Amino acid sequence: MTKSKSRTLSLALEERIRDLKRLNVLLASLLVVAVGGLVLMPQFITINVPPNARQGFSQKVGEIHPATVYNTAFAFFQNINYWSKDGSKDMLNNLSLYQFLISANFKNEMTLMYRSRVQKNDIAGKTRTIQEMPGAGYSLERVTQLTDTSWVVFIDTIVEESYKGRLYMRKGIRWPLIVTLGSTHEEYNPWGIRLDGFDSTPKEIPLPKGLSL
Repeated sequence: MTKSKSRTLSLALEERIRDLKRLNVLLASLLVVAVGGLVLMPQFITINVPPNARQGFSQKVGEIHPATVYNTAFAFFQNINYWSKDGSKDMLNNLSLYQFLISANFKNEMTLMYRSRVQKNDIAGKTRTIQEMPGAGYSLERVTQLTDTSWVVFIDTIVEESYKGRLYMRKGIRWPLIVTLGSTHEEYNPWGIRLDGFDSTPKEIPLPKGLSL
């Protein structure tokens, strides 16, 4: 083999090696991007899981199932309206504790309700619980979608109030809650769902047989 041919073959081999190195660098870069994407992907995927999922549910990534809206709204409303010791203190404390679960408008509305009961001396020393009416859990008819980010949820509950440990009131009440989706404080409300008030006036409904006082 002549020196000329040997030189040409050597140059071709060196060029081939450089091409392989470039390919390896490219593949390595693509691998880094792919791995980085997998690591960061959970930050850009939102799956709305209700606080109470005992009834079960299934949904696609990014989808907000009506069951999620219903169960989340009920859990929020139940907690906000629980008075463990003294309604005159608990109601106001709850509006502060759960402020990230309700809109500013609904907080103002609940505050007015609180002041009205205080003025009537109708809350001090009382305890309160709100339970879901038996057989009145989630169904598709209980969730009406208004827009892509708002719904009306109809929750049927049994409301009990006691004074100094004595049960004096038990009522069935239907609450037509407005629920909205929007930016919230993720640490305290990772669901991004808030209660935004009542769509209409809550109304009393019959209690199941055997539960009336």
